[in-house]
Amino acid sequence: FSPEARSVCSKKKLVIDHDGGADDAFAITISLLNEKYFDGPKLVALTTSFGNVNLTQANINSDRILRVSERLDIPIYSGANKAFIEEMGSDRYFGLDGLGDTGYHAPGPVDIEMQPAAVALIELSKKYRGELIVVAIGPATNIALAVKLDPHFIHRLAHLYVGSGHIYSEAYPKAEFNAAMDPEAYHIVADSAVADKVTVVPFSQVIETLKIPIEWRKNVLGKIDTPIMRALNVYERVALPKETAWNLLDPAVAAIALYNEIVDEYKDSNNTIILEGCKVTKKRFRLRLTVAVDCKDEMVAGQLAVTVNGSSNDDKKPKFIIDNDAGGDDAMAIFLGLLYEKYFDGPKLVALTTANGNTKEDNVYHNNQKVLKVANRQDVPIYRGSKESIVTTPKVSDYYGVDGLGDTGETFPDLVPAQTEGAVNALINYSKLYEGNLTVITIGALTNVALAIKLDPNFLSRLSHLYIGAGHIHSEKYPLPEFNAHMDVEAYHIVVKNATPDKVTIFPFSQTKEYLSFSKDWRFNTLGKLDTEIIKEQNKYEKVALDKEESWQALDPATVALYLRPDLVAEYKYSKHDVYVCGDKRGIMKHDFVEKDKANVRVAYAVKSEDYKVFLLNVFGAELNDPARSKKA
Repeated sequence: FSPEARSVCSKKKLVIDHDGGADDAFAITISLLNEKYFDGPKLVALTTSFGNVNLTQANINSDRILRVSERLDIPIYSGANKAFIEEMGSDRYFGLDGLGDTGYHAPGPVDIEMQPAAVALIELSKKYRGELIVVAIGPATNIALAVKLDPHFIHRLAHLYVGSGHIYSEAYPKAEFNAAMDPEAYHIVADSAVADKVTVVPFSQVIETLKIPIEWRKNVLGKIDTPIMRALNVYERVALPKETAWNLLDPAVAAIALYNEIVDEYKDSNNTIILEGCKVTKKRFRLRLTVAVDCKDEMVAGQLAVTVNGSSNDDKKPKFIIDNDAGGDDAMAIFLGLLYEKYFDGPKLVALTTANGNTKEDNVYHNNQKVLKVANRQDVPIYRGSKESIVTTPKVSDYYGVDGLGDTGETFPDLVPAQTEGAVNALINYSKLYEGNLTVITIGALTNVALAIKLDPNFLSRLSHLYIGAGHIHSEKYPLPEFNAHMDVEAYHIVVKNATPDKVTIFPFSQTKEYLSFSKDWRFNTLGKLDTEIIKEQNKYEKVALDKEESWQALDPATVALYLRPDLVAEYKYSKHDVYVCGDKRGIMKHDFVEKDKANVRVAYAVKSEDYKVFLLNVFGAELNDPARSKKA
């Protein structure tokens, strides 16, 4: 608004990630005016999230702000509608609609781009590599999703400015609004930050250094006779009477991003955040902490493509995806699905998606390649997924060996590479391609599925079903967290929080132990003696693990079996279900067995043990009765 303002980065591009309040409107209009009159960075997109208002209202408000600015050419990408775990409710500081409660009605449908905000952020960071500034002035959920989907996202940016948090002190003892709306998202961004790429502007420092009188806002800035300023006056009419000073965070962050010289002092900080009463101690995070000291008030105010294996959309045969962490148990689960498809006309395995767990994700990917090679099914595409958990990544297991498949040292030629698309996008795209006919079976950490839900809230509703092999039914006999759930507690919470019993079935490992615990003699000398190449390889993959145990209890193939043969389940129960995400009980399941209409998940509680053994022998032994095998022999 002031002719004294000038841009320091005229060749840059800009995205504003916001939550639709009057303070966001101020930040957006500052950026647009700076672009128009001072050759400032070009605003190439708005991305929206819940926060000041709900997501739908944030989208409407984006359109409204662009209309008054006469810039409807700027695309709007709709983003997160809720936090990763829990958010506090909005305080409606700027009114119920976020822009002064004027009773505004959009003149027509709001034009929203098809891509979700997090995906758009990633694509824009690639398109404008090294030139894109992102200003995040709401909950950090969209930014965190972009980071989890693409760990290189922040590194491709010119810079990320985050308006969030306080410098904690006696004067600022409580959580700041943006940070409190999604603390896990803030943690994810901090965990991925580097000092030369990320600047945090704490609200405490805006309050301390920008003590602008309300009268100046009303009678100096507010008297500028332009359509934009008249609109901003209306947008703030609910908030202004509440305060004696005008110190909005969002326009200050935008001004700092556009005109770095208004900052008198930067400090580097080892920055952390407390998550739901638990201080994250995994590591400390180095962030560039911006402290705006003695700025001139006027200056601040003035600134699938999915591979479908030849299948057609009208193919009604059930489809499934196995989301796995490729230990020996996952290998057996994948073999089981492929053999049942081949010899029993079972559902079609259309993809494998990988995640960190039994071993690091690089090994998981290579193990998936090996399994498909052994099964002679390299037509099944592999989509690589999460290398770490959403918040805290526990150490990977070596239960099945360091490489996850028994440390055999075997190498295979001509392995098929993974698809270029990531696992999360692939899950979403397949759910659209095979809507109502796709089952996802997750037998590792739930990170990929949780991120798919966060990126596309309709993901679960499009599935035929989601089977989860994870958790225990907590008891004195099973007092500790189960491995798959423990590997990403927040992901597990996200999935079950969005679950319904018609869509989600859980098979706890405790129930595998109770009903499907077989002797090592049966595993080695009955199942293990089947004379097939697959069983010979499977015996190698499990040798390291079997040497540690007195019995054979494999969750992953059992979970796949319950999908392929639901009649193996002797009893289902319905549960009002969640997981502890904090404290000494972190990773422990909460089950309240209730009637179906009060539940969020179905639990496969009891399984027919002898029928399951017969099923395994029939499926893994089917090759022995194959006429084609006899001809080869």
